[in-house]
Amino acid sequence: MPTGVITFNLSLPEAKYPGVTALETLVSTLLARLQSAPGVESSAAVFGLPFAGEFGASTSFRRPGEADSADNGSAGMRIVTPDYFRTMKIPLVAGRLFNAHDDGAAAEVVLINERTAQRHFADRNPIGEQIHLGVSLTRGVRNGDKRIVGIVGNVKYGGLDVDAPAEIYLPYAQHQVDEFSIAVRAKGDPTGLAPTLRRVVASIDRDLPVAHLEPMTAVIGESIAERRFTMLMLVAFAGVAVALAAVGIYGVMGYLVGQRSQEIGVRLAIGASPRDVVRLVVRESAWLTAIGLGCGVVGSIGASRTIASLLFGVGPTDPATFAAVGLALALVALAASYLRARRAARIDPIETLRTD
Repeated sequence: MPTGVITFNLSLPEAKYPGVTALETLVSTLLARLQSAPGVESSAAVFGLPFAGEFGASTSFRRPGEADSADNGSAGMRIVTPDYFRTMKIPLVAGRLFNAHDDGAAAEVVLINERTAQRHFADRNPIGEQIHLGVSLTRGVRNGDKRIVGIVGNVKYGGLDVDAPAEIYLPYAQHQVDEFSIAVRAKGDPTGLAPTLRRVVASIDRDLPVAHLEPMTAVIGESIAERRFTMLMLVAFAGVAVALAAVGIYGVMGYLVGQRSQEIGVRLAIGASPRDVVRLVVRESAWLTAIGLGCGVVGSIGASRTIASLLFGVGPTDPATFAAVGLALALVALAASYLRARRAARIDPIETLRTD
């Protein structure tokens, strides 16, 4: 859940933090100070922050009894501290989360997400299973056998329009990497924590640069910036198109009613009331409008498929959108026919017949 979270990136120089102990000490100290800072609800370190492309990796793995081959499973790899799931509000589905006991002296463990469990362990309960990871990074992550201790909820990483991928989580205390993100959940507005976060980092290492300090909502926004711009352009052109359509419909309907001035005069001359004439014209215009809207809806459904990949949380055939635009154009058409019919009905029928 991105609301209320602010993040930043740290990259620790190997010359200054040469070993596992130095890395783990800095991370634990930083998180402890962040946790005690005013306005902070929780904090965590993560290698592989959702929607942020700076740090990330994937790994192949094989289940018990499987041989090492190209057909082995694969998943995104995230390295996290225990409070990551609380900070990001990722639910525990089964088993347990990481804790302080999952350190370098303990047996190596992993968490998997629901997608991994469904895709690769559909025939068995994965809790307690051993999997063999094939990842090999230059520093910090070891491959080999790990025991699955829990299943967590799915999280989208690559984009809002992409289903959550298979993911494997490793505890930072067992896999110390020197590049990672810090996620901090604020008790209030997360942007107000920015100065505090910089001060906390400087209190530990004033030479350590804080990069990409921004709310999680902004991180997600950046991931869809190009598509948002494209959608805004499409919306602008669509708005102009609807406005032009409304003007055109108003003019055409007014013209068609104006062409019936002689007919209206005859009807009035033989005893029809102005109200009857207006009702007749509007009713016939409504039928014509309905036919036009029906054709327009069919064409729009076909055209909307081309922008389906740009939409988030709404389908290309969103009923509310179609209803709103259709209603607006229908009102324009009926208003045009009503106004022109009422104007024609007020004219003396003798003058109308004499003119035409």
